[in-house]
Amino acid sequence: LLKPDLAAPGVDVWAAVASPAGGSGSPPEFGFLSGTSMASPHVAGALALLRGLYPEWSPAEVQSALALTADRSAPAIGGPMDVGAGRVDLAAAARSGIVLDLPDPQSGDPMRGGEPSALNLASLADFNCLGQCQWKRTVRSVAQETVTWQLSASGDAGLALAVQPARLTLEPGETGAFTVTADVGSIRTDAHAFGTVHVVPDNGPPAATLAALGVW
Repeated sequence: LLKPDLAAPGVDVWAAVASPAGGSGSPPEFGFLSGTSMASPHVAGALALLRGLYPEWSPAEVQSALALTADRSAPAIGGPMDVGAGRVDLAAAARSGIVLDLPDPQSGDPMRGGEPSALNLASLADFNCLGQCQWKRTVRSVAQETVTWQLSASGDAGLALAVQPARLTLEPGETGAFTVTADVGSIRTDAHAFGTVHVVPDNGPPAATLAALGVW
């Protein structure tokens, strides 16, 4: 599993703070606060707004829309282990053309014979990728029209990523699957390597990306 999933504003957020000691009748006080407790409400609020806009989406599909359309354009925000898919872009998520569902999260439980890396998440991770590793993902089209998606991948030096098929044409509501293969043969055995799976539409919705990670 690749964590965190997302990043959100969490530095110097103008927020309510505890009232001064001395009485419950004191007026609320406000100040600048930083940290996860500030970023978390941004993500929760984004999820709530998307659920309101698309009540038929499952919680996993809503979360995947945020991850697939997250903003990764600012290098200063850090790598996948710092920000996951990137910074939340709610406007882009609301226009997402594909989502990923996770009907049975417990299917990835190793205690039940599952494999966490096989969970249908909007990221790909394998912390024990020896030579080659592979992931399969299934997406559902939530676009209003038929869209052809071009699939490709790029990675760090020494990480060879391949996607099959290279094209997915999905009608509204249709599901489709693709497989990503990583070849890590030329990377030293104690390294982290990162890549990106690009899912680009021929029209309509915004492009989607999946963060890929290999650790050996």
